[in-house]
Amino acid sequence: MITFRKRVEIEADPAEVFRVISDPWRITEFWKGTRQVIEDGDFYRIRFAFPAWGLMSFHPDAERMTVLTSYLKGPVRGSKVDAVLVSSGKTVLQTEWNVRLSFYLRPFERRIASHFESGADHAINRIKESVEKDKK
Repeated sequence: MITFRKRVEIEADPAEVFRVISDPWRITEFWKGTRQVIEDGDFYRIRFAFPAWGLMSFHPDAERMTVLTSYLKGPVRGSKVDAVLVSSGKTVLQTEWNVRLSFYLRPFERRIASHFESGADHAINRIKESVEKDKK
C-alpha cells in the first residue's frame, strides 16, 4: 500500500486553484504519470506513463474544494484526494494518496512509492507555478 500526503502553499485565490484541479482535461498538464485521459461514460480511461491503461472516476466537490480521483481498474487501484485548504489566511494545495499496486508491481513497491511521492511534489508545484503565473 502506498500512502502519503504532500502540500504546497499557493499565492492565489482558493477558487482559482480549485478551478484548475477540478478540470479532468488538465490532468496530463500537471500529473506527468498520466499521459492520456479519455472520457468513457461516467468514467475516464487513462494511459499511464508506463505502458498500461486504467479506469478512474473523477469527482470534484466545489463546496468542500476537493477532488476525489478513484483508480478503479489497472495497475494502480485506490484513491487520490486533492484539496484546496485555507490555513492562517493562506491557500494550500494538498494531495493525499492511498493506492495499491497490482501484484506484478509489488516487488518494486518501495521504489515506485518514492517515484509517486516525487511526482506528486512536482505536480502540485507545477499547479502552483501555473496558477501564480496566471495571476500576474
